[in-house]
Amino acid sequence: MLYFPYKTLVAAFAAEGIDIAFDETTPDAAFQKCVKKIEAAPQCMTERIKRHLVVANQGGLDKFMVALSDRLNRMVERIVIIPLYGRSNEFVTINDAIRFLDEHRIYEGSGEFRKYEILVTFSNGDRVEGAFKEKDKVREFLQFVSKQ
Repeated sequence: MLYFPYKTLVAAFAAEGIDIAFDETTPDAAFQKCVKKIEAAPQCMTERIKRHLVVANQGGLDKFMVALSDRLNRMVERIVIIPLYGRSNEFVTINDAIRFLDEHRIYEGSGEFRKYEILVTFSNGDRVEGAFKEKDKVREFLQFVSKQ
């Protein structure tokens, strides 16, 4: 999420002669008059307002772009769940892995269930591993990884 401080918005419009400094006590008529002025502004004015906002918020924009790039370059590529009495199960998405977990049953006769081993690999080469005895802990782990 990108946040522009209120004061930079007010300053950008004020530089073009538009006062947008409103609060809860501003009459609706005054607000509507301002909206019409903004809607009628020529494109060259709106471009100057945009440039003003970019310059005033460049630090925040740079941080946002770095975070966005990091996120886009680090996508889940593969999830491997290994119930340690049975076979390996691989998934492409967190939702597929959770669906498997919801449907997976520990069968009698398959040996003593020990734990789930989890391996998540990302498109940038990062790898996260976990080992859990309970499904709820596996689910928490996968949901945590999905938010990274």
